[in-house]
Amino acid sequence: MPSNRPAGVPVQCLALAGVETGIAGGLTALAWLAIHSLWSGLPAWTYPNLLASTFHGPSVLNAGFRAATLSGLALDLFTWGVLGIVFGLLIRDHSRRLRVVLLGMAFALLWYYLSHGFLWKRVNSLVPLYSPERAVVVAHLLYGLVLGTFPARLSSLCRAWGEEDEPETAALPSPPAEPNC
Repeated sequence: MPSNRPAGVPVQCLALAGVETGIAGGLTALAWLAIHSLWSGLPAWTYPNLLASTFHGPSVLNAGFRAATLSGLALDLFTWGVLGIVFGLLIRDHSRRLRVVLLGMAFALLWYYLSHGFLWKRVNSLVPLYSPERAVVVAHLLYGLVLGTFPARLSSLCRAWGEEDEPETAALPSPPAEPNC
């Protein structure tokens, strides 16, 4: 079975670069949703409170910023981080920036349609009901754009670990040389 990762890049580098990229994208998406909420005359923590209703029920929807809001933020960032890991492990060609950006945006939109079409309807039906649909789609597209930085994050992480050009088989001993007779 062919490997999904570039030759010589350890899986832990791919996963760490993915989680880093995913969290950065998640923070970007949350910032956009906070700005959109403020433009709409709502508090900046409206979307995290909506996600927090998964754990605390609908009473947190009209609450201010409180501990429940942090659980919504944690759920969102955890999800974005896991998606970043999945993206990092799935991406094959990490050298073409435009291709990675387009794949990231497609991946993010796929997640939007899966999560809002199926997952949230079963886990917490308030999320698709009260989410500002266009703003959430834009947030997912921004997340996908940030996923486009995956190659740069992977490269810098591998350089920091000193494993950029080392193949995984480099640690194996070479077979003994046959004597010339």
